[in-house]
Amino acid sequence: GEAVRQSLEYELAVARKEVGIERYSSEEKLGGANKQIEQLQVTMFSRALQQKLNEAEKTFHISKCQWDEKQRRLINELSEKELLIGTSHAEYETLLKERMRLDEILKETLECQKEQKNVIESEIMKVAEEEFRSQAEHWKSERNELQFLLQESTSTVQNVHKKVQELEREHSGCSEALRRQASELQFGAERETRLRKELELAMARVKKLEENIEAERAAHLESKFNSEIIQVN
Repeated sequence: GEAVRQSLEYELAVARKEVGIERYSSEEKLGGANKQIEQLQVTMFSRALQQKLNEAEKTFHISKCQWDEKQRRLINELSEKELLIGTSHAEYETLLKERMRLDEILKETLECQKEQKNVIESEIMKVAEEEFRSQAEHWKSERNELQFLLQESTSTVQNVHKKVQELEREHSGCSEALRRQASELQFGAERETRLRKELELAMARVKKLEENIEAERAAHLESKFNSEIIQVN
């Protein structure tokens, strides 16, 4: 019972930390998307580019709705874990009283059971920690890749915008230079659209990873609790 309670409290702390990280990451990405849209609005001066801006705004709105929904789910999961911890406290008290009543009966076999329990818990924790560490490293790699793609997209748009401004100041009368810059701008917009699609695919993989982690945690907790019940019996 105490081990279950501590494990649940640890998972609650980890979940709260993940919510903070997700919220900060989503706010940072949404801020970056807003900045990119503002920059595209300044540089887009043709009908075709305006259409791309509308598509980018639509994509941004959809992404924001998805992040909001994800945050709501995480908050609901936190509430459920807090309720589970509260229930675990009550169950722990009941199990403690029952254990005190059975101490005299189990006195001869207690040391053996304790040793077996420690071995089982140690093996379970080692396996769980290794699996969680591997999943965390994979998720970190995915997150770094997403950050790199976002930074590369932002840098590309900024460079194109800067080049357009320089060409407008230095070669305002040169139509050929303007056409060439417009081509570069279109290329940057197409590259950004492609990077956004890659970002959506990567986020889907991250979401799937998080679901797998939650399922593994639930299975671990169930297995551990069943082991303790079997040992007590």
